[in-house]
Amino acid sequence: MNTLVTGGSGYLGTFIRDYFTADNLSRRSGLDVTDPDDASIAGDYDLVIHLAAHLDKSPEAEKRVFATNIDGTVNVLRSMKKDAVFIFASTKDVYGRFADNHRLVPETCETLYNGQSAFEWSKLIAERYVEFYAHKNQFRSCIFRASTIYAPDSFGNLPSFVGHFLNTIQRGDTLTIPGGGRPVRDLLYVEDLAQACKAFADSIIRHGLYNLGGGPNNAM
Repeated sequence: MNTLVTGGSGYLGTFIRDYFTADNLSRRSGLDVTDPDDASIAGDYDLVIHLAAHLDKSPEAEKRVFATNIDGTVNVLRSMKKDAVFIFASTKDVYGRFADNHRLVPETCETLYNGQSAFEWSKLIAERYVEFYAHKNQFRSCIFRASTIYAPDSFGNLPSFVGHFLNTIQRGDTLTIPGGGRPVRDLLYVEDLAQACKAFADSIIRHGLYNLGGGPNNAM
């Protein structure tokens, strides 16, 4: 199954691309999902794992966030061929404060607007486009609302807070825990994300939406 990873030069994308021996659609590769011509190469692949996103949650980044995370996603979706597989990396944060009502958050948790930033909202809007184009153009689709994913260090990418903590400890520097140590994150190793992508691609499921995380035993 020939595979394309959008954002394949990024923190997670570098690992996922190596795992699948996939091609790369990213700005560092000279391509940009916000350019419809560049995104059209998705039509040449049996599996597209869409990781490309602008991750900034600041108000100043709103315009670029929507352009990359919504318009860029639509550009790729419009190029997908029939019966190919499209996997979209969304985020658990689409639930906003509604997640606080659950010990284990189900996929049926409400996603109404409750103060999410443009980043989370762009991901939720993009999910609806995934569902629309997958049914309209008859390709398979999977949405992963992922928890905090960590990966090995890679060239040109900043580590997640997990990598930052490990690097700080290895250097012998003082480690500052935010929020007095009260916040708890559900952690998932990037290889588990890769295996989840493979499991869906190898299945016969046409369309799926899943929360993806390490669970209570892998939270800190």
